[in-house]
Amino acid sequence: MATLESLGIKRIEGIHYYVYDLDRSRRFYCDLMDFTESWRSSPELEKAGRQRSVAFTAGNIDIVCS
Repeated sequence: MATLESLGIKRIEGIHYYVYDLDRSRRFYCDLMDFTESWRSSPELEKAGRQRSVAFTAGNIDIVCS
């Protein structure tokens, strides 16, 4: 089998998930995984982009759920 060449990725700084239920994601990350909610989208952005987003942070890892 041929070996694959490395992409050179050293680390992941953040992940963006598109989810069906932001409240469920909030409970998972904050209550079970000990992340903190670090920011959320503004009403203006939600109206313009028709999307709600919330970011969760733990250490130097950020996860955004929209």
